[in-house]
Amino acid sequence: MHGAKACGSHFISETKLAEIVRNDLEGYIAELNVDEAALRDRLIAMKTKELKAQQAKLNEQKKNAEARLRQLDTLLARVYEEMLLGVIPRDTLLDMSGRYNIEKAECQKTLDELLSRTREFEIAESDAENWIGRLKEYMNGKDLDNKLLRQLIKEIRIGAVNSGDNGKERTIEIDYRF
Repeated sequence: MHGAKACGSHFISETKLAEIVRNDLEGYIAELNVDEAALRDRLIAMKTKELKAQQAKLNEQKKNAEARLRQLDTLLARVYEEMLLGVIPRDTLLDMSGRYNIEKAECQKTLDELLSRTREFEIAESDAENWIGRLKEYMNGKDLDNKLLRQLIKEIRIGAVNSGDNGKERTIEIDYRF
């Protein structure tokens, strides 16, 4: 945003931001020069730590979805048996069966999404390798252009100016793509 729509307390010049990003990347480059394997392991650990926090929640949701699928199968079987015994009319069976099947499809879709998200653990290692490769490109003289920035960085968040230190301090968070 520019002009009247921009938030003055979150503004930072492109030159200053580029300097901050370069300085941050220099820290990773220094670590890469000392021990590439240790950097790779640390990046993977950072990624999997984030994923492990989500994994417990995903496992619980997966367990609940699987339990609900079993419950729906049991309910559908009971309703069918009750229709055969004449306890409920055929129209009620069809209505309940339709609703159960819709919920089963939604539950199965949720379960499939959860299984897909758990596969992200396997991707973490290749993400770290790719990120280190991009960092090496920069290290070997490639300009830090928009394309490389987008490959290295997911998001940059600029906090508001803090009231202390003459109003010039702010928090800048850089989320990398590893």
